[in-house]
Amino acid sequence: MKVTLEETQFKDLIRLFNKFHKEAEKCFECKAYLATCVIAAAELEAMLLVVADLFESETKEAIKKLKLKQKDITKFGLYNLLQIAFKAGWIPFSGVEKPSKSVLLGDWLLNYVKELRNWIHPGKKIREYTGMRITKKRAEVVLKLVEETREILLQKITRSIMEELKKEIL
Repeated sequence: MKVTLEETQFKDLIRLFNKFHKEAEKCFECKAYLATCVIAAAELEAMLLVVADLFESETKEAIKKLKLKQKDITKFGLYNLLQIAFKAGWIPFSGVEKPSKSVLLGDWLLNYVKELRNWIHPGKKIREYTGMRITKKRAEVVLKLVEETREILLQKITRSIMEELKKEIL
């Protein structure tokens, strides 16, 4: 199973992650709240791809447990990457469908961030969200959730680096 990105792909992904982060902030400043949610979700997806690449064995194990047929992480969308993150234990998740009934970040990412991002699909918007709009408050929540995720994943990466450094010293 090939999970690992090529070095050039990884560097491009880091650049893309940074671009999405800056673009989401610009969209928010311009009061383009739907665009804020869409770009912030793209930032989240890029983040999850980075972590999936860095923690290849955990990613492979999660893919196996989830019985996903696709093995190339670049072909996964936000939903599958979130499922991998939950199964690997990178992000806390309980599986409730209404995030208001959960305090776990993963439930909010799956049922709030992903759903607001899906408003970009006109059919889904008119079927499931007629009369609703993305407000400043909703965009702020999305940005906050993506920021919390970034912090959790950066802590995971930092812990891993520290563990490797300790092994080198000993």
